[in-house]
Amino acid sequence: MKEYSASLAFRPVLIRFPNVRQLWLGELGKRSQKKSQKHHLRSLLGRKWYVWYKKLVKKLKKLWTKALKTALNLIMIASLAISLVWFGPKWYFAIFPPQQTNSAQSAESSDNQPSSLLAASQPQEAQKQEGELQGNFDLTINQQEIDARKATPTKTNFRPPYNKNLPEGDWLIIPRIGVRSLLQATKDYNEALETGVWLVPDFGQPGDQELPIIVAGHRFGFKWWWKNDYWRYHSFYLLPDLEPGDTVEIIADKRKYVYEIYFGEEGTEITDYQADLIVYTCKHLDSPIRIFRYARLIPTEENSLLNKL
Repeated sequence: MKEYSASLAFRPVLIRFPNVRQLWLGELGKRSQKKSQKHHLRSLLGRKWYVWYKKLVKKLKKLWTKALKTALNLIMIASLAISLVWFGPKWYFAIFPPQQTNSAQSAESSDNQPSSLLAASQPQEAQKQEGELQGNFDLTINQQEIDARKATPTKTNFRPPYNKNLPEGDWLIIPRIGVRSLLQATKDYNEALETGVWLVPDFGQPGDQELPIIVAGHRFGFKWWWKNDYWRYHSFYLLPDLEPGDTVEIIADKRKYVYEIYFGEEGTEITDYQADLIVYTCKHLDSPIRIFRYARLIPTEENSLLNKL
């Protein structure tokens, strides 16, 4: 016990005085390996160059630490931003479920509305919802409305003249927002939306009187942003800008059909099946809310934008 107590009494001394510790361990005359390396380097470089070398190493360490911290901060910020863009709308609609808009107004009432479609035709709740990328383009179809449309087809019966100068294939042109894209009637809408717009199959075709033509397109697309102005011609990013009186053109079988917008809304489903053409896109990522524009077929002999290309 006495020997153990004596060793405990020496501990503070050994900690405070390194020389006493080295003497106690029998290392008083020895030089540590680290100090030996420093001494060797100093002798090789000389005092002046050694001091410069130490300053350089210290400076490089600071720069490396700063660069590493900056890189980590940027990675954290980028990860947070990507998470907000990708998951933000999902969280938003999980907390605040969207409210469906009221039924569509008639063409006569839309003629008396102000120029802004959304401000005139949407309830206050829809205007507050705001920010899409892929989204779900499946539609809830009102079969009763479809049957009613078939029973009383539209009175518009106009077949444009054949024009050999028009391009081959089926095209959608929206002059005001610069859209010029091939219509693709694929079973899976994702196949068409990867490169352009989707013509919903099993619905109307240009010139049909029984069913409306329904066309859908992305507002955004990750694959398109790296193709210069590709998205400007093949996406519906600017679809909300369309107002009553704006025209939409469809070229099919070298005939140009012109449609005039008369109504627009935001909602979860089509509310006006009496339209000759319905164009829609998703408003948000993974949101059931869509932006709709309804148009009538009108007789016209105006030239299409594609005639000038």
